[in-house]
Amino acid sequence: GYNNPSTLKPETLKTLELAFNQHFYKYWQFSNVLFYSKASQLIDVGFIEGNKLGVTLPPIGAIIPSDNSYWFYINKAGNSQQIGFETSLNYTKDAFNITASHSFVDSLNYTSDLSAYTLPLPAISQNVSRLNMLFKPWKNVTFGVNYLFYAPWNAQATTQGAHLLTASVMYAPWKNVELTLSAKNLL
Repeated sequence: GYNNPSTLKPETLKTLELAFNQHFYKYWQFSNVLFYSKASQLIDVGFIEGNKLGVTLPPIGAIIPSDNSYWFYINKAGNSQQIGFETSLNYTKDAFNITASHSFVDSLNYTSDLSAYTLPLPAISQNVSRLNMLFKPWKNVTFGVNYLFYAPWNAQATTQGAHLLTASVMYAPWKNVELTLSAKNLL
């Protein structure tokens, strides 16, 4: 027979951080964060293949199995541990606010059900760089550009890195009201 998977529980994350900020000159700020985190009850995808079980899977509600298989979410037993840092440099003067940052995350280890994976763990982009620029020429209008680059990372197979670019115009006609027009994925 078939058994329902146990109720899905939220992932938990325990983190220890050490942060350092320094303002220098009049318009500059340098920030660094080192962190260690331990994640447990990680959510993953379970898979049932009827052909490997030698059965034909029945439809469940309106879901018709494709290739005689189903997928579902499950909590993995065990935990994973990561270490990393983020560093940023910010320049703010008058109508300009520019921030450049880079973060790095590395998998230290994992236990139990995660042993099917190799380090680094899937779905962790180790290197991410960002550039965020804001220009506010008037009290209620802001122009923004956000650039992001993530390096190739492991997701069962190595993925290619990518460049993402977003441009926005924000208009605040009244207090507590902001209208935003964004163009995303311009690269």
